[in-house]
Amino acid sequence: MELTYEPIRRIGLACTNCRRKKARCTGERPVCRRCRRSGLECRFAKDAPVDAQPTPRRRSSTASEQGDEAQGRGSSDRQRVNGNPNSDLEWIKARFDSLEHQLGEIESKLDAIASASHAPQSPASATVTTSPKGSYSLPSSSTFQSILDIYFTFCHNQPYSFFHASSLRQKHFDGQLPEYVICAILATSMRFATGLLASSDCRFSAEACADRAWQLLAPLCFGDLEHGDVSVVQAVTLLSIFDFTSGQKRHRLAWVKLGVAVRVAQELRLMNEATTPISYIEQEERRRTFWSLYLLGRLITCGRDRPAAMPDRSCTLHLPSSEHSWDIGLEEPTSTLEHISSRKNCKESDKINEFKVVVTIASVLGRCTSLMLQSSNQQPCDPPWDPRSEWASIYSDLVYIESGVQFVVTAAELLQQRQASPGDLAQKNIAPHFVAAMLCCLCHCLLDHPFLIRRLVKLSGTAGSSSFFTRSWMSGLEYAQKMVTLLDCSRECGYPMLWSFSGYCLVVAGSFHALNTETNGHWDCKESRSFKSCMDHLSYLTHLWPNASLMKRSLSNFPTEVTTVRDFLLKNDETILDETHESKVLWQLVDYSYLSQGKDRIESNYNVDSLSAELFEWQAGFDAGVSPLWPA
Repeated sequence: MELTYEPIRRIGLACTNCRRKKARCTGERPVCRRCRRSGLECRFAKDAPVDAQPTPRRRSSTASEQGDEAQGRGSSDRQRVNGNPNSDLEWIKARFDSLEHQLGEIESKLDAIASASHAPQSPASATVTTSPKGSYSLPSSSTFQSILDIYFTFCHNQPYSFFHASSLRQKHFDGQLPEYVICAILATSMRFATGLLASSDCRFSAEACADRAWQLLAPLCFGDLEHGDVSVVQAVTLLSIFDFTSGQKRHRLAWVKLGVAVRVAQELRLMNEATTPISYIEQEERRRTFWSLYLLGRLITCGRDRPAAMPDRSCTLHLPSSEHSWDIGLEEPTSTLEHISSRKNCKESDKINEFKVVVTIASVLGRCTSLMLQSSNQQPCDPPWDPRSEWASIYSDLVYIESGVQFVVTAAELLQQRQASPGDLAQKNIAPHFVAAMLCCLCHCLLDHPFLIRRLVKLSGTAGSSSFFTRSWMSGLEYAQKMVTLLDCSRECGYPMLWSFSGYCLVVAGSFHALNTETNGHWDCKESRSFKSCMDHLSYLTHLWPNASLMKRSLSNFPTEVTTVRDFLLKNDETILDETHESKVLWQLVDYSYLSQGKDRIESNYNVDSLSAELFEWQAGFDAGVSPLWPA
């Protein structure tokens, strides 16, 4: 039987990227295989000869023909060896280049065979990537514009702010938006795009998009950042958010990508003002990208032994301007984080409820978690009632911020403060208000948490009075109730609190309401409603964020442990510093990293739905498979 084969194609010249890296180049034009996999721009020298593809021939040569060919090749080789040494070296070099290209072609064919053996039987497409986690292909321009509508409705300023809307759309229209940014936005937005995914050209899954984005970003992040810009930090930060909120299976990847984003931002000097002249729109996007990365670092380190990667003293970049100024391109002077923290040289514009207020409170939250969650059992500290203590300093900063910002907890107060009608309250404008207010309440709850404050007092080597613990408990309970009120206010304003970290805030608040039950174990009516509001919101978030399911489970298990935990807290002895069952139960309710990965969870048969069968009216929308819309 005659066998056919396709001779290996030889190319005259490798592309510039492969030549620079001394790698095998497949010679495909306009983009070779290596450049296509790395997402690099493939260029060939203008004078590079392109060999014609040889015509396949049958392997029907007789033994004599093969022998003659070998004899002729051997005589030719002997003539080259006996000839000019320079020409011999050139011939050897040419032979090595030819062999190198042949190996590259063989490698390409083997990869294609391996991919074909695992791929589903469907027509091949150069724009589709298949994996066990799903398929991915770039959406059409109109579909991606719809994705951007969803992104700026449900993700922008909730709580992160990366992109200028009109600039981002223009870049995509001009074909200048990197593919890894497109993939990162797709992975982030798809949980809110339930209805849009029914479109025929939306052939992708969130995980496939996230993996494709990281595949394109990895060579840039771990290689030469010569062509890197702020878009690399934007995409990697979005991917770290995606991984952190995806539950245990991607949790560790989030920490890796967060570290990569921080290092790339430092390499690009994003923590400082730009040294080259750029437009105001670009400058503000640069600032917001860095501060969003800073904010992410402060939020996901709300846990034990999770110190922040970027200290405040290294962040000399100015805080972001208002959303309105950024939209219209009107430059607005702002202060630095150091000026705000030191309470000096603060401009009047810094008192507006905008993204810069969120960053400022995130800085205070970082100090709060460092003191209350990350202090080791051997680290001495001042008692919290000492005015020189870090606890007192943080509390003072929170009171100062609240006096300047004037957080409101009802829709009527918000409308009066903004001097607007309900239709004028755009989500992107009021979202920072609710984010900042929730973070401020969270700081108070952590500072006055009955478990954490008792640990802090024991670490100070003193014995706190019962009056101090009572006042601390009442203060924490007050702010826990404010979180629930903020939920109601957000609903009245038509703003959905869809950001994942709001779930952690409500777990902390819900633990206060669970502890504030009657002594006989029966639920007080007010506390029952507040606890149920927290659980209902977590139930809603479970349709969007995988880690919200873990948070809901932890809080729903807590009521069965309330009596034991309350007795443990009232003893207030040295066991508060030990790793007991009670301390483990309490730690899991304040450790965001622990809640997001769901390890060593204490299971319970308690069913929180027994408190009330009534759920939010809009939850039925998820059961029907439609996009989440907040009720009017």
